Amino acid sequence: VQTCALPISFVIVFALITRFVALWRENLLQLAHSEKRADRLATLAATDPLTGVLNRRAGEDLLADELNTSADLTIAMVDLDHFKPVNDQYGHIEGDKVLKKIAAELKGVLRHNEKLVRWGGDEFLVIMSDTSAEDAMKIAERMREAIADFKEPPCDQITTSIGLATAESGDSIRALIGRADDAMYQAKSAGRNRVVA
Repeated sequence: VQTCALPISFVIVFALITRFVALWRENLLQLAHSEKRADRLATLAATDPLTGVLNRRAGEDLLADELNTSADLTIAMVDLDHFKPVNDQYGHIEGDKVLKKIAAELKGVLRHNEKLVRWGGDEFLVIMSDTSAEDAMKIAERMREAIADFKEPPCDQITTSIGLATAESGDSIRALIGRADDAMYQAKSAGRNRVVA
């Protein structure tokens, strides 16, 4: 009876290849896990934890990019009218619930090229790339109407004042935001629950 014994060098090479493949697979899995974790951390760093929309830092970065690349760029500064009494009367937990639902309501009105940013407190910024001033006015009116129609206990009605500003050649973020802010304050001075461009 003849037996076929494998040379010891073949066994060693096979064992080394098997070990190399196992290590390579383990490294690939670790890399995939690291990439998922990095993506998750990047998303968390750019997201407002309460509303799930972009946070201010991410909004500023996006706005800087859009100022350099978008042919027609209009922004809307959206401020909820008389929202402080909601927090004062019902507490911040109830106020936060209302803010989350308002953010969802605003997102529902926007298209894919319009980004919602929680600017601070009860103030949101909407970045509308490739959107003319005329179209931006229509979008802002839809947002205003959606909030005016929004009913969420304990609030009877919430309204919003919206200021629009369209980017001009050589605009800085500060200048563009400043004009949108000024328009928003004009909307408040004119009686609230309105859009001013």
